[in-house]
Amino acid sequence: AVLKGALQLIAQLYNLPTSSSPNKSMVTCNDGKVVLCQTPQQLSQLLLEHTSSSFSLHTNNNDKNSTVESQQNTLLHLLSLLQKYSVNTSNPYFFNQLYGRVDPVSLAAELVTVACNSTSFTYEVAPVFVLIEQEVMK
Repeated sequence: AVLKGALQLIAQLYNLPTSSSPNKSMVTCNDGKVVLCQTPQQLSQLLLEHTSSSFSLHTNNNDKNSTVESQQNTLLHLLSLLQKYSVNTSNPYFFNQLYGRVDPVSLAAELVTVACNSTSFTYEVAPVFVLIEQEVMK
């Protein structure tokens, strides 16, 4: 619930569309495996298939709207591939001595902090974050 609230806050902050159901074209890594193992060559080929001609930051095309939409779709697909082929650290069979699964409250706090694009160095710059930090340290 906390993570959902954080995502809704970010969507409101940046005027992003919200949806109660996930995008069906998105690929998820929650298929029971810790990782979908690929060789570096195979993974590189999968990523290059979707970027070589369809994704560019610079374009000479006069129809900018269709180009932007195409690039956004390509970027979303690349993000779904990133999720699909990354290690699923939330899997119960994943173990690493340095970190483990995601804590939803920490993730929500991180998303809100990033979305606010602030810092907590001084009260003048981020009064709310400084007060939260002081409360957490008690």
